[in-house]
Amino acid sequence: MASIQDVAELAGVSVATVSRVINNANNVSPQSIQKVREAINTLHYSPNWASRNLRSKKSNMILIVIPEFSNPFWGDILEGMDQEAQRNHYKLIIATSHSNIDQERSALSLLKQQQADGAILLSPVLSQSELIGIDQKYPIIQCCEYTENSTLPHVSIDNYTATYEATEYLIRMGHQKIAMISSTNHFVSTTQRELGFNKALSQYNISLPDRYLLRGNYSFSSGYEKTKQLLSSQVPPSAIVAISDTVAAGCLAAIDHSRLSCPKDVSVIGFDNIQLSTMVHPKLSTVSQPRNQLGVSAVQMLLDRLNGNTDVQPTFLPHELVIRQST
Repeated sequence: MASIQDVAELAGVSVATVSRVINNANNVSPQSIQKVREAINTLHYSPNWASRNLRSKKSNMILIVIPEFSNPFWGDILEGMDQEAQRNHYKLIIATSHSNIDQERSALSLLKQQQADGAILLSPVLSQSELIGIDQKYPIIQCCEYTENSTLPHVSIDNYTATYEATEYLIRMGHQKIAMISSTNHFVSTTQRELGFNKALSQYNISLPDRYLLRGNYSFSSGYEKTKQLLSSQVPPSAIVAISDTVAAGCLAAIDHSRLSCPKDVSVIGFDNIQLSTMVHPKLSTVSQPRNQLGVSAVQMLLDRLNGNTDVQPTFLPHELVIRQST
């Protein structure tokens, strides 16, 4: 079985350099990293992580806390996280909070128990002060959802601009009666999407009647019920912006069951670009989030912090407006 000394000799570097590459340290040249990785592959070298963890009190585990498994939005994000974690010899512990403070605290207790080295929160419900207190001992990254005006690093898209652009597209298509089906949650993404929606309407001097902004949840049934409510109003909208693709799919069903046509009678635009958006009829126009890259970036940011980088900054990844048949 190859040793770390064998890897160093084949790569022509010191044992310390091999160790830094294995531990993803920042102070190694790209050339040395390539030589070490090639030597590791050639020798089929596998670090003795168990012994290393006993010495360093590291678990090489990353805690991921998500609200629930039922939302298909999380799937590609978790896949990206797993890919990047495995590439860096880490594994994931995934816990669900169900947006419950006590359950989130319970999950984060794994950090204190040294069962994970750091955490990525996909939709935190703890207060900013409590999260900062935990972060002073164990590094935390917020992914997708985050606490506004927090000093904690996060990675997401610009939900405000994304929804502004989606709404502006509908306006430029000639729509004046535009409704939004949003959510009753307190996520920063919900707040920012509503602000972007309202900004686009005000920018084009379009009024927003109270009946045109409805809030439910992220379910198909919520989209269906709220759309039926909109269509039954005296002046129904000609276009709907949905808070998610699952909600938008419910909109399409309600339009069809009302014997109307999309987009002829009512246009619909969703958010997220999950697989469902291409499986419904008509195929959904939507805002595409780089879900896999969100997961990859979150893990990279956490590993940077674990490796001593104290200047990990908030990151906004690019989104894309995808136009399909529903608009």
